[in-house]
This record gives sequence, structure tokens and C-alpha cells, in this order.
Amino acid sequence: MKIEKAERNHFEDICKLITSPEEMYLVYPSGRYPLDLVQLEHLKSVRDDLSIISLDNKVIGFANIYDIKEGQSAFIGNVIIDKAQRGKGYGLALIKHMMELIKTKHKALPHLSVFGNNVKAIMLYKGLGFVPYDVEERNDNTGQKVALFHMRHEN
Repeated sequence: MKIEKAERNHFEDICKLITSPEEMYLVYPSGRYPLDLVQLEHLKSVRDDLSIISLDNKVIGFANIYDIKEGQSAFIGNVIIDKAQRGKGYGLALIKHMMELIKTKHKALPHLSVFGNNVKAIMLYKGLGFVPYDVEERNDNTGQKVALFHMRHEN
């Protein structure tokens, strides 16, 4: 397993990680399915610390950091792990890496946002010491009301 900076040569593999419109909404709500190189280039221009996790030289996960307020807070975003690799600790490793980047590089408190129906992610984040501090009402990709939980790290 290796975690490193995402480069353009990783972008095609990152695009393959999102396999449905529903998953796209959970990972990148303002994006449109399927994820493509143009959307990743846009993310690269507006977000920082784009990172991948790979296994045997195959990209199996992606995340980045946004809304950075140096010395205060920064958000972990666009977190995705390949379906076949979920539940094996790779998401945990990637989130811990992103948290460390926020704490050391940006001297900030890690934050993230997660939709209420993404129970596995919520439980992962809770186990890492994230607690909810706000809930925002949103409409999902089908127009249904959903809750977006904003969480911050408190450990």
C-alpha cells in the first residue's frame, strides 16, 4: 500500500473508482456522472493535496483537501475507495493521511462533510474522533431530501 500525491497520470484510474450516479453524488455532489478528466482538472484547480492510495501500483482510492483556513480548519473531500477494496482498512489509512496533512501542513483542525445515508463512512469518521457540529438539508441527485452532516475532529 502506498499513499502519494495524485498526478495527472493517475486521473484515468481515479475516474474509474466512481461506478454509479448515486456514488458520484456521495463523493462529488456538484459533479456529474461519470467522473471525467475535465472534472478532475477542475478539482485540481480548486482543491489542494489531491492524494491517491495504491495497492500493487493500482489506484484504489482518492481524496483531497479544500476550504483551507490556515491555522484553523480544512476539509477532507471527495473520498472514494474502490468497491472491491472497501472494508480492508484502506479508507482508514487514507483519511488518517489526509488528517495528518491538515494538521502538519496547514496547522488546522480536520473537518469533513458526509451524507446521512452513508452510514459506513459516518461510523469510520466517528471512530477516528470526528463529531457532528451541523446538519445541512440538501437534495440528492434524484431530488430527494438528504442530510449532510458537517463533522470536525476533536481528538
